[in-house]
Amino acid sequence: MKQKNKNQILAIFIMAGILLAITAMLVVFFSLQLSAEEADSGEHLSHVIAENCQSLNALEWQATALRQIEPATMEIIEEQRTVIDESLADLIQLYPDETKLSTMQLDFEKYKEATDEEFELIDAGRMPEAMVIDEETVDPLFDRLVDMAAETSIAIHEKAESSSRTSYYLISLTGLLTAIVTGLLLLLYTHTQQRNRQIGIEKAVLASSEEHFRSMAQSANEAIITINEQGRVTYWNSSAINMFGYKEDEALDQAVLFIMPERFRESHLAAMKRLTTTGEKTIIGKTVEFAGLRKDGSEFPIELSISRWQAQQGTFFTAIIHDISVRKQVEKQIASQSKALEQRTLQLSALFEVGLTISGTIELQRLLDHALATIVRSGVLQLQHIGGILLENENRLTLVSYIGHSEAFLALHQNIGMGECLCGLALETGEILVTEDSDCDDRHTIRYPGMKPHGHVIVPLKSMDKVVGVLYLYTVPGTRVDDEKKKLFATIGGQLGVAIENARLFEKTKELSLQDPLTGLANRSFMNIELRKTFAMARRTKRPLSLIMLDLDHFKKYNDTYGHPAGDKLLVDIAVIIASIMRETDMVVRYGGEEFLIILPETDSSSAVQIAERIRTTIMQTGLLYAGNDQPSHITVSQGVATYDQTMKIDDEDRIIVMAGEALYHAKDSGRNRVEVYGRNK
Repeated sequence: MKQKNKNQILAIFIMAGILLAITAMLVVFFSLQLSAEEADSGEHLSHVIAENCQSLNALEWQATALRQIEPATMEIIEEQRTVIDESLADLIQLYPDETKLSTMQLDFEKYKEATDEEFELIDAGRMPEAMVIDEETVDPLFDRLVDMAAETSIAIHEKAESSSRTSYYLISLTGLLTAIVTGLLLLLYTHTQQRNRQIGIEKAVLASSEEHFRSMAQSANEAIITINEQGRVTYWNSSAINMFGYKEDEALDQAVLFIMPERFRESHLAAMKRLTTTGEKTIIGKTVEFAGLRKDGSEFPIELSISRWQAQQGTFFTAIIHDISVRKQVEKQIASQSKALEQRTLQLSALFEVGLTISGTIELQRLLDHALATIVRSGVLQLQHIGGILLENENRLTLVSYIGHSEAFLALHQNIGMGECLCGLALETGEILVTEDSDCDDRHTIRYPGMKPHGHVIVPLKSMDKVVGVLYLYTVPGTRVDDEKKKLFATIGGQLGVAIENARLFEKTKELSLQDPLTGLANRSFMNIELRKTFAMARRTKRPLSLIMLDLDHFKKYNDTYGHPAGDKLLVDIAVIIASIMRETDMVVRYGGEEFLIILPETDSSSAVQIAERIRTTIMQTGLLYAGNDQPSHITVSQGVATYDQTMKIDDEDRIIVMAGEALYHAKDSGRNRVEVYGRNK
């Protein structure tokens, strides 16, 4: 009786230890889930702040370049400011201990005040003062905001990574300790039980008291089954009835094979034969894991130990069997949770890498190439090393970045319409599309020579609910994409869509700031940059450099006669003629009004005069019709040529423009329709 109580207490301790370990792992796991969700939210808010700051800066740059603030632009600015304010407030609520967030909030307030002051000066036409505020206050504040947003994102990610690793180690350590402790306790328990039963069996044999043996075996918690040398059941206790579902009269004298799964029966018979013929003991005296078969046909895991003993009737084998279904279920749950944690960590890592790649550049092509490469190698899915990004333009898709495609594929995928094939459907619906095998999917309508079996994940790239492009990835055939991974790709699609729109806005703003809007030629801002580089190169290499200043003769009279639209058309046509004559290394600039400036690297004075003469004669011989006039108008131009002198200093690029202008005025004073060289008549 005392031994039974000890066994029960030991069993209670085992179950309590297992339940305590499971509870600890679940608490750690759910804490990790909460931390991961908080990190997701924090990283997302950081990215939103960085992206909207980039967009605000681009809009401020656009306003500076255009020298005016459009009402629609101001509305967008206010919306993005609101988004940043709300995101900062949410971040501070999530991470109240991060002092850097409060600094970001103060800097953003200063940034708004500075940009408001800059916009007021732009509206008032006080551009020099606006530019001073932009350079001394707005730009430094913007740089600090972007840097702090990136640093905050990295800090949040590192916290999440640290928490994830710590929790993973805790779960692994807890699982390992649980397995070790449970194994030791079960081993002790099994050993104790086995020893107790062995003692009982020995007592029964020695006393030749079958009833005493039965009373002991029937009280055991484990199934106790005895078979003879022929493998037939001679004893079947009550726990065996409960475990296997067979009554005692159904089990006795039956071959023990009926409680074994089919796949183990042949090996059991072979082991019994070896034991009886050669005395080889395969599992006698050992504790092993096996599988049992119930009366209803279901299998379940068991742990058994077998002893061999002698009686007057012959040799017998007694097995003590323990049902380990609960233990196996716990082990399976631990493995499943570990796998889920590993997948979650992988997804967070992929999202962070994509976000870091996107925030690393504002140049569109570089952004797309780097983002695509990062996604393909992320390891979130069983991806083939094939994929691409298409951008939307007037409801059609153009392939702009790709990996691993043949020429046959590229020829068919340069221009895809809305609703055409899977990518066109994603553009039309704005939904993520998944196919496990494109060969069996009727929606996959574009096929090409050499196409190999593959699955697809098609992700619409969205910015403010508008699809701006499509990301497509090739998966290994049969790959399934669950809801969690779809959410991950939707987040990536949103990040990439906003980044694409910001990059496009940046390029458009940059283009407007460096080009003349009427002729498409470089403007004076672009000219200043290029002339400074070209002048420095000529000074360093001691190579020639010339400038041509060109002015249309009697342009005011032409404007008064035919009207300003005709005058604008004339300027465009003159720009086209000049550009057609120039080399790729030359630069044509609309200097102002009807004046054009031409920068000629590697060109001496005599060559520059020849080029100027060619321009003059070509324009003079070209008849231009405007404003319904039946007779073509022949326009003439006057030009001044100036050439770089080796005695000039590094900052004399403005001086060479003045020299070309003086030569032009001399050409005007000398009768127009001619080319003059600076210093020739001095």
